[in-house]
Amino acid sequence: MRSTLLLVAISLLLFPILLLLIVTQQGASYLGNVGNVFNIVLALCAALGCWFAYRNIGKAFRDEKKGWFFVALAFFMFTAGELFWAYFEFKGIEVPLGSLADLFWTLGYFALIFGLYTFLSMMFFSSESYNYVILVVFALIGGVVAFFTIPSDIASGMLTLGHFVQQFYVLLDFILLGMIVVLILPLLQARNRLFVAWLLFGLGITVWVVFDFLFAGLTEFNMYYSGNPIDILYALSYVLFVFAADAKLKLTEHGTYLPARKVIKYA
Repeated sequence: MRSTLLLVAISLLLFPILLLLIVTQQGASYLGNVGNVFNIVLALCAALGCWFAYRNIGKAFRDEKKGWFFVALAFFMFTAGELFWAYFEFKGIEVPLGSLADLFWTLGYFALIFGLYTFLSMMFFSSESYNYVILVVFALIGGVVAFFTIPSDIASGMLTLGHFVQQFYVLLDFILLGMIVVLILPLLQARNRLFVAWLLFGLGITVWVVFDFLFAGLTEFNMYYSGNPIDILYALSYVLFVFAADAKLKLTEHGTYLPARKVIKYA
């Protein structure tokens, strides 16, 4: 039995409960703390799932193993961020942007980006320049979306560390989206069995990005609170990452790996 099946079961149990609580218990004083605990568990499930995938990859596939190590490390960092966020809120402290939670989330982003870069560097595509164009375009869009208000904020004296950190997350989100697109497109065209695992991972990134946009907008107007309906998207992203890790582990048990040093042609 795959070690990730228990993690999938936990995620499938917790997510509907959290969904029901958020939909029916808006305004309840305990909702924020309960949601924080659920997010910690879901983040840990994603981290352990990616760790199991890493451990199950043979030493002969060193590059892919390294990639999954950094992906797992990223989710352990995210789990630490969830723990600090929950601690601050449990103590009744308004969590400032730029806190220890943000430090671990930012480190997690960098680890995740490096892990995805490792996967991309394993493969040579028929149109490498096309892939670079996708990455640059996504990074430019992310930079424009994230920082187009910075000059006016500086001029008005409204720029804060928290605001900058929040916008920086948006930039990192777009970079992740670009990397996922570059990774998934050739797998889709090749009709490779790896596509399912990476599609789930990509959906997790996409849901995460949507949450970040909504979170940034709500915090801008001081309208966000733990237990907000958008937290459903946040929890869902962790569930999708658990499913992706399980799908990857299933493939490694059948000896299916990323095609290292191999050209994948677009259809």
